[in-house]
Amino acid sequence: MSVSSPIELNHMDELDLNIIKELKKNAEASFLKIAKQLGVSPKTVQTRYSKMREKGIIRYCTISIDLSKIGYQGKAYLMITNAPNQDESVTIEALSRTQDIVIVAGIIGDFDVLAIALIRNLEGFAKLLQDVKKVPSVGQVEFVLVSDTSFPVGKTYNKIDLQLPQP
Repeated sequence: MSVSSPIELNHMDELDLNIIKELKKNAEASFLKIAKQLGVSPKTVQTRYSKMREKGIIRYCTISIDLSKIGYQGKAYLMITNAPNQDESVTIEALSRTQDIVIVAGIIGDFDVLAIALIRNLEGFAKLLQDVKKVPSVGQVEFVLVSDTSFPVGKTYNKIDLQLPQP
């Protein structure tokens, strides 16, 4: 595979991975800056980036927000068990329409659904909890409150060491 050749299927090489690592450090980095870091041409970085976007490897670039600067005090992780004979997709759909819940996913383990909500204050959290418990498909709710106000992720995200799968 030459340096600027397209990605076939979803296979990546070290250069693709290194481009992602540079973008993970700074999603606003220019192709020129990334190219200088990696010792390739800006056109190569642009081509590889475009191919990774086309293949869905890079879905989008985003920002990280300090929620405390816009009035939030933390996050709540809601671990939900469905009521008997209820479909988790009904719970997920209902919770995805609930104000301040920003992530909802079906999970495997002791619970059926995990929801992450942004919390402004305890009164707001109490109302959110009441709203969640009113969803007919929800059986039980357990929660953890976290004072971290980074969203979607904090600085520790960049500590994740991305690696290609071993053959």
